[in-house]
Amino acid sequence: MNNLSPDSNFYDVIDSLPFPIVIIRGDRFIGSNKLFRNESGYSLKDLETRTIYDLIHKSNKDIADAIISSFHSEGDIPQKILINFINKNDTISLNIVTIHKIKFSGEDALLLIGEDITTDPMKFQSSHLTQSLFESLSHHSLIGFWVDDLNNNTIYINDQLCEDLGYTYEEIKKRQVSDFFHTKSQQVYQEMCNQRKNNKVPTSNYELVLQNKNGKSIPYSVIGSNLYDTNNKIIGSVGMFTNIESIKKLSIMQTFLNKYVLQKEIKDHFSFWDSVRSDSEEIFGAEFGLVFLDGKIITQKGDIYNNFNAEEMLEKMTQENRSVCCTCERAINYFEDPVLSVIISVINIDDQPSGFIMVASEINELFSSNDCDLFEAFCTQISLIFELHIVEKERDNEREFYSSILKLLTYDFVNANTTVQGYLELLQQNLSGVDIGKTDEYLQKCISVVERTERIIQTVLLLTKIQKEGGSKKTLLKPLIENAIARQKKYHHSRAINVNLDCRLELKVMGSDLIQEGIENIILNAILYTNENDVKIDIICQNILIKDKRMIEIRFTDYGSGIPEDMKPILMAKIIKGDQRFKSSVGLGLSMAKAIFEFFDGKVWIENRVKDDYTKGTVVIIQLEEGD
Repeated sequence: MNNLSPDSNFYDVIDSLPFPIVIIRGDRFIGSNKLFRNESGYSLKDLETRTIYDLIHKSNKDIADAIISSFHSEGDIPQKILINFINKNDTISLNIVTIHKIKFSGEDALLLIGEDITTDPMKFQSSHLTQSLFESLSHHSLIGFWVDDLNNNTIYINDQLCEDLGYTYEEIKKRQVSDFFHTKSQQVYQEMCNQRKNNKVPTSNYELVLQNKNGKSIPYSVIGSNLYDTNNKIIGSVGMFTNIESIKKLSIMQTFLNKYVLQKEIKDHFSFWDSVRSDSEEIFGAEFGLVFLDGKIITQKGDIYNNFNAEEMLEKMTQENRSVCCTCERAINYFEDPVLSVIISVINIDDQPSGFIMVASEINELFSSNDCDLFEAFCTQISLIFELHIVEKERDNEREFYSSILKLLTYDFVNANTTVQGYLELLQQNLSGVDIGKTDEYLQKCISVVERTERIIQTVLLLTKIQKEGGSKKTLLKPLIENAIARQKKYHHSRAINVNLDCRLELKVMGSDLIQEGIENIILNAILYTNENDVKIDIICQNILIKDKRMIEIRFTDYGSGIPEDMKPILMAKIIKGDQRFKSSVGLGLSMAKAIFEFFDGKVWIENRVKDDYTKGTVVIIQLEEGD
């Protein structure tokens, strides 16, 4: 034990040392060096009126008690301690303090030599602010805060992480830290623990996936740092956990949306929406999904009870003015599998609620409020992308249509006008010769050309009507056929047209009144291909099922001269410029009918009434979607 006296040499010596130094007796200051006074801001006079308790933070009061107690006893005083000193300006500094028992002016005293280890960001903060910061991290922060030791035990975890995991603090403390990590993250965590045990500094910024009480995986971005004891030995780590679940979902979502934007065209609606359903399940970690659009379920994954009424659900959400619904109890009850979480978002087409996308999971409370927002945004973007694809396709079709019409009119009208002009010139030259036979021939030729141009005009008008026609609707079939028959009988009143119609009154198809135009063209074709004056046509309508899709099939059977095999593709071909079918009385009817029925997603084809013998008559078959 050294015997020191407060002479001038003593103060010269301690003032020259690069460490803050104080001397205390009991709880009173009896000496200090200049560095301590400069760093703490206290003057000699200040120290005369203060005790050591005034300069040590209240969280270290037990340490101060131990120092004072050991000073008055014969016991050993701790050689090194960690103390938070309070400076005069109310900031705090963290110090490792070495303590020695000494004799000062012949009496017992303690010599305290400090080493400031405060980090710069915290060095100039007040004790009140530091305490508030800790309170914020513990109870109010949205960032997770987790402290562990080298043995995989929790030293401290804040409220936010407890809430994310669905456990209480006490439940977490009873288990190993790695118990809450996903399998892949457990390996990462173990490697970091091994590095710490070997006194190595692990990566400070990394990603971990935790699993909450319900089994939901939550990704976090973690900023970690080692914890050291007073001997600079690693004793554990502290990690700041930022939930990046929404960010990762948003990133995946953007990737999928880009895929749909860059998609050249939607060739098949089922494939498009089936892909949307699958992507939705992947983004939001769901096991089941469903897309309902335009009155039908387009695609689904998972078994659903028969009492599932998608139209009623869409109507309910529309009435409630809701575009998205999280954990819908009605939807949960529709699944045969044990479903605990469901999220639904409405699909708007042309600003109208046309359907919804739904994903579901066996995990309870899988979807958060953020998921609701993300899912709604995803479905909104998908709806817009779908609309853009449809509009672009319609524009392409429209451009192609009007280009064809322009070429058709230009080419055929120029030819027609040239022909008429030629015959009129011949007629004019013949008038001087007064050859009645030639005059009649030239006039008939002109009339024939004019009739052909009239057919061109009528065809263009009908094609334009098809192009401008609105969407499909449920339409009664039998009245359309009866009207078509009546009109053709009126146009061909000089011939005996007998039609046997077998069609139930209640049958409906998805289409419009334009279907009557197509049916008239098929009846007209049967009349034109019957050489006899008497025309017989059988029309039969029936329900059929094609790949679980309900359809109406209409068969038109005539007993005329038939259509040769090599002519069938020509008659059913698309109308193009300079089409030779304009020059005859037949040929346009079936092509027009095909254009109309395909506009309503229907099919049309030709068969022989008697197999391998086209001369016995023709059967034209139409298939249209049933309007149930």
